[in-house]
Amino acid sequence: MQFHRILAVCVALAIVFVSGMYGYKIGIHRYVFSFYYDEFSEKLVPDARSWVRVKVSPDLDKSCSCKITPDGICNCGSSQKYPYAEKELIKQLENQKPTVVPMGKDNFHTLIKRALGWESLKPKSNLGVLNPKFTKIDDYGDGRISELIFQYQTPKISTRALYAEHVDKSHTLAVILHGQGTTMQKTMGLDTPDYMNAIGGYWFDKGFDVIAFATTGNMGDSSTLNRLLRFYKITVYGLWTKSICHVVGTMRAKYKKIYVYGLSNGGTIADLLSVTCDPFDLVIVGDTFVDWGTRMWREHKTSSDHILYWVHPFVSQTSIFDLMRNTKSKKVYTTSEKNYLALDKKIQFQEIELSSKNKVNVLFKTRMEHTPEIRIMENLFKGSLDGLEGVGIDTATK
Repeated sequence: MQFHRILAVCVALAIVFVSGMYGYKIGIHRYVFSFYYDEFSEKLVPDARSWVRVKVSPDLDKSCSCKITPDGICNCGSSQKYPYAEKELIKQLENQKPTVVPMGKDNFHTLIKRALGWESLKPKSNLGVLNPKFTKIDDYGDGRISELIFQYQTPKISTRALYAEHVDKSHTLAVILHGQGTTMQKTMGLDTPDYMNAIGGYWFDKGFDVIAFATTGNMGDSSTLNRLLRFYKITVYGLWTKSICHVVGTMRAKYKKIYVYGLSNGGTIADLLSVTCDPFDLVIVGDTFVDWGTRMWREHKTSSDHILYWVHPFVSQTSIFDLMRNTKSKKVYTTSEKNYLALDKKIQFQEIELSSKNKVNVLFKTRMEHTPEIRIMENLFKGSLDGLEGVGIDTATK
């Protein structure tokens, strides 16, 4: 019995081999047929009566690296030899990035709030005012720390922040925005330190009250959140910026000065706050001196949905210069000199002498680590640029 099974397998393999050789020598046969219009289904359907078995050249078949369907369609690989039409169109566009013309103040602010979805995010309050709910109040240094919950009606969603305040009244509030891969707890020193270096706790020890918001910690999750928010005509950056503007707005009467610091993705949020919120005393954009339109264009083949939260229409119609000259607050970007010089030369703006009187300055980091620059921050909070290097930006409307 075992012998007969082995023999049957050998015979089957021999048949397959001979059939393959036969097909290779005389060409592959496929069925070709015509179509007719079926009035009942209103579709084109194959006419089985017209099927003809034809011989196809082996050379043509080499373009397909896997099984060919009876109607001659290659299910894989054919795009390697005969690329899809879109690939040729992409090649035609790749070197044609359009020049972005700087926007006027009114047009810019209208565009950005529409792009972010500000008008669609409604607080859970009859008066349209965001009233925070205090939870989990604990001792924190010589003060206390509270978790704040901010509730919205449309959509029904809540954002959070940690708010640390001194027993003895402080007149300065630091708004801290963390980057990817971390949390507000780490930012405030309540969890194992990371690249944020517990910067919130540092400034609390210096006498500032501090509020650290829970924003994007994971690109994939934020991308999913953004897709869901889009059904409400809101973006994830719209959620973060409007929530922060709302919350800090309720605290303005309590403080004489309010500073905003964001690192990495937090820097992106800080940059957007500078053109959407009422003015702060200073906004520091840490390690995010980026023209997003240029970056997305350059990395269009590798950019995933993770970083495309707000590509249309804001990124495609504006440049980093729009963010600089339309800022409502004094603003400082911190970046490496190399990164500053690498900015797309098509984005034209006038450099001026570094000065604390400038609306916008770019300061060059002395260390290349992706961490807060304590020395730069200390100088800025004192209103001094002594010992710092960089350039000023002329934001006057041309």
